[in-house]
Amino acid sequence: MEAEMDAPQPNYIASMAWVPRGAGRTGAPIVAPGAVDVEMGDAPVDENFTEDALDPQLAQFSLESRDSMLVTGQAGFGLSSLSFDVVSPAFHDVDGTKMASGSVWHRQDCDVAAVPLSLAYIDGPNKEQPFVAVGTLWSPEIAVFPADVLDLNEPMFTIGGEEEAPAPAPVASKKRSRRSRRAKPQQVAAAPAADTDRSVTCLSWEGRTTGELNSLLAGSADGSLRVWDLSTQQATFSQHMKGDAKRGAVSVAALSPYAQGVALGATQACRCGVYDTRSKSGGMPIKGLASLAKSDPENPVWDLCEGAWVDANTVVVGFDSGVMAAIDLRNVSQMGVRRIHGKSLYEGVPGAPFSLSASKTVPGMVVTGGADGFLNVLDTKKMFQEGVDPVVLNRQSGIGPVMTVSLSPDYQGLLGVGGWENASTALIDLGNDASLKQKGMALAQCGIQDAFSPFNH
Repeated sequence: MEAEMDAPQPNYIASMAWVPRGAGRTGAPIVAPGAVDVEMGDAPVDENFTEDALDPQLAQFSLESRDSMLVTGQAGFGLSSLSFDVVSPAFHDVDGTKMASGSVWHRQDCDVAAVPLSLAYIDGPNKEQPFVAVGTLWSPEIAVFPADVLDLNEPMFTIGGEEEAPAPAPVASKKRSRRSRRAKPQQVAAAPAADTDRSVTCLSWEGRTTGELNSLLAGSADGSLRVWDLSTQQATFSQHMKGDAKRGAVSVAALSPYAQGVALGATQACRCGVYDTRSKSGGMPIKGLASLAKSDPENPVWDLCEGAWVDANTVVVGFDSGVMAAIDLRNVSQMGVRRIHGKSLYEGVPGAPFSLSASKTVPGMVVTGGADGFLNVLDTKKMFQEGVDPVVLNRQSGIGPVMTVSLSPDYQGLLGVGGWENASTALIDLGNDASLKQKGMALAQCGIQDAFSPFNH
């Protein structure tokens, strides 16, 4: 038992989400009530005071209207946390003169109770405040944090869970300075194995494009898909995706950004379907994935670990063997299947060793990352063409094996990359790569040079 407790814990980026440009409130930063800045000594602090007079450095944490934030969920050595990094693109005057270069800087960290398996950005009421929803290991609750408030210590509210459910593993309370890169790692108690099937594995919100501001889709390790109404904090849709008892966890839960009430759901065991979340129908199953998974004699059992909407009629899914499939929903038997990455290097690792992100600004563009340490940019329209390579760019991540990737909703080629080793994060502007233009996929630049964590302030 002691040997198990002393074994090194993983230290990787488990999830990512973008807070869009201009979503954070500009001007003097807002500080969480009751937050104490350790650099201020033992002087009493008025909880309603903004600290402007006491902290002349507070202004450096201000957000501008052109800023976006990359939020990463870290699974660390006994410590799980969220990291908020601000991305400021290059700024040009009306005559084209560059007024400021692009930059990336670290704003703050926030402890969470367990490994943050899933993240989703949410607009607040009247789009006046941005939030980040967090789904964690062991717990059925979804914690919702204000994304632009400094010195976060706890979520603003939680969704889901049951009163009789056991609480998540306790974490020692420790308030942290907003200028602190990392607090001293806190020991997190191990959760009973039986609780792992309560984990919230996937989250999705698409209110900015569909207008469904109160709908948050969640997928759980027990095989359930639910839509939560953020205004009432009640479930308005629930679907249990039956499947293999050992591989029945939901690995894909994605609301369509192209239509209201349409969701893609899939389990590790390849049970997959498209659902109308406004009705009680059983949804449209996508068959053939399980037989496809068994067709590789070298790897007879694949886990379906990723999925996304490419357009209103096309979805993509990824398997942990490095294979990706594009599916035309108008004819679900029509699939484009390609091996994009080498086989998984890490068996049994929580999280996806094959990750993908579909662009919301470039039609048909998907970026993948794998345990082989490479990033690929694909034109998914080419996946349905025999003999045509859909990969238009193949490059190293710069941080080793990739656990998660996320394309910015604001900039065509701006990509967040989360690594397996040392919780490394990279921010890459694919628009800087001239070879994409030669392949017919020219991306606008945002003025950010490749940056790697820890980011400068």
